[in-house]
Amino acid sequence: MLWLQLTVLLLAIGLVSVFSIPLIYLAYGATSVEHGHLLTWLMQFGGGLAIVPLGAAVAWGLWRGGLLFVVVVLQAVWRARRGRRGGGGG
Repeated sequence: MLWLQLTVLLLAIGLVSVFSIPLIYLAYGATSVEHGHLLTWLMQFGGGLAIVPLGAAVAWGLWRGGLLFVVVVLQAVWRARRGRRGGGGG
């Protein structure tokens, strides 16, 4: 059940990041330097967290299922990122 605990931990860290955004908006004006720095730091932190489960999935796929699993995971990530950007282009 280690994977479940790790998933809950990553979810909790993500929720702390999400719920801290309104606090930043309340504490600093939208045009202040601190506002920009704190939101940029949160984006860097959240992007860094995404590397952990993706890297674990790729490593596990190489160990268990070979290259096919890794291709499927990377294709799913590519499609998800493409959908977030509006879906244009190839």
